[in-house]
Amino acid sequence: MALFSFANKSVVITGGGSGLGRAIAKAFVEQGARVLISGRREAKLKEVQAELGSACFIEPGDISVEGDARALGDRAQAEFGGLDVWVNNAGVLERGTLPEADLAHLEKTLKINVEGVFLGCREAVRLFGDGPGAIVNVSSYLSTHAGASGTLPAYCASKGAVSAMTRSLAVFHGPQQIRVNAVCPALVRTELNDDIWEGKDEAEFNRELGERYPLRRIGHPKDVAAATLYLASDEAAWVTGQELYVDGGISVV
Repeated sequence: MALFSFANKSVVITGGGSGLGRAIAKAFVEQGARVLISGRREAKLKEVQAELGSACFIEPGDISVEGDARALGDRAQAEFGGLDVWVNNAGVLERGTLPEADLAHLEKTLKINVEGVFLGCREAVRLFGDGPGAIVNVSSYLSTHAGASGTLPAYCASKGAVSAMTRSLAVFHGPQQIRVNAVCPALVRTELNDDIWEGKDEAEFNRELGERYPLRRIGHPKDVAAATLYLASDEAAWVTGQELYVDGGISVV
């Protein structure tokens, strides 16, 4: 049997219209899965669906809205008759130091990054029933490492909450054979952080950024997708409550 095969398995991916979510959806489809991707921008979801073909289904909506989260779960049940994997990838990253940010900034970040994961996990557990099932939450290395986080206190707080939630759910739902893990990327260029590159020479700036990492490069979406596949796979059947750092080694510097 091929390693990391998802033949005949079904997967929900939130925030699947771009960036990490798009790469994760592609990786699952390449390994034989059927995927249901959600997001707030229907046009982006349709682009991914056109790329991935008949194995990809879309459900526009905001995972941080309770009704939309339930609709996503119901759609997965209707399309697949159950579920094997749920990936909570949807998130927001907005910069703002403590002196300059207001409560609206914090509330928006927590709404999407924490409440969205909470609701996604709840839907996943509902669909898994008595199990088994695998949840993979996209956290961040900034959940535990300060790094360049001075302009991201709200984001760091939200990802710390995601990691803590992951551990809690892993303990409670372990007896059902529901595994809950998190992948923790460092800097990966996606639409989420395009602002960092504004006005810069891309190749030169990437080289400068890469010098901070032991592996001498920043991450690619496919790096995170590969780690997500592992955590969701049968090969990780005895792995739960863990945070897998996909960070070029920067968290150990």
